[in-house]
Amino acid sequence: MFEERKMTKKNFPTFDTLMNPLLRALKSLGGSGSVDEIISDDEVDGLFNKSAECFIYREIISLFVKKFGVPSQDTLNRLTKEARTLETFRFLLGLGGVLEEDACCYATNAEILRAMIDLGADPTTPHPFFGTALAPAIINRRVDVLIALLGMNVDTEKRSSMLGQTPLEYAFSTDEVECLQALLDAGANPDIHNCNILKALRATDPATVVHPTNVSHQRILCFKAIVECERTSAETLDDLRDLCKRVIRTAGNEYARICSEILALFRTCFGCDKPARTRCNLCRVARYCDWACQQADWSEHLKICQEKFPGYTGHVLIHSRTEDAENSG
Repeated sequence: MFEERKMTKKNFPTFDTLMNPLLRALKSLGGSGSVDEIISDDEVDGLFNKSAECFIYREIISLFVKKFGVPSQDTLNRLTKEARTLETFRFLLGLGGVLEEDACCYATNAEILRAMIDLGADPTTPHPFFGTALAPAIINRRVDVLIALLGMNVDTEKRSSMLGQTPLEYAFSTDEVECLQALLDAGANPDIHNCNILKALRATDPATVVHPTNVSHQRILCFKAIVECERTSAETLDDLRDLCKRVIRTAGNEYARICSEILALFRTCFGCDKPARTRCNLCRVARYCDWACQQADWSEHLKICQEKFPGYTGHVLIHSRTEDAENSG
């Protein structure tokens, strides 16, 4: 039988995120900065008994105002641009919140973004660190906000002052496939340069670089989008191919496997770069144009098969699977 779980501050998933701006406000009033000073567990229970989760933030702010008065103008402005729902946004405006110049960089959904613009906010106003409003939307996984901003001609090529990355490079570095594809569809330059994964691939010893050690399927999909984009330059494609090949030759099994999956996206022979429709029959990743190339590459390719089949030390696999065989099951 389903057991109803009591809602408390500890098991409300986003409670700490919601409370942080209010805690800063409390400290500015001379308080201890304790969550308990703003709201007790019993008060949280009471809010959940009468409100849907999307209204909790507004209710907490109301409770804060009742106990301590309206926050400072700076805090109120920050709460306004970070509001989670349109109702909360309007409520904070009613308390005296004012939209700052970079408000659109903090919009938490497309509905609030449109409301901000209706009130005169400019979506092209740069963010002090991220360059444009696009990067924060990507970092916060707000795909709806990103798509709305792209429809407003926000600059897709402006680099951040903090990391020097374009919005597309942010999406690539954070494995945000949906965001990356939206940027490509909007015409963003697919030639990635300043990304952690590429820095790792270029490293003298790739295994010492932390970022790509747990490269996910999402990262492979990001590479796939770049490789398959018609606007990606030959220089970028050649760079990616050469980097992957070097890592396969020099890095450990985990890196070799990752780079083999990326290299397979080019549909070219792992040995000579000619078009190839035939795959290794064991790992089903590596592509070869003929048996001679497969045999010549075996000493390097063995580590890929060993990643999938630990301990395998067999001879070169003469028989390979074609794409036709793969598609037919």
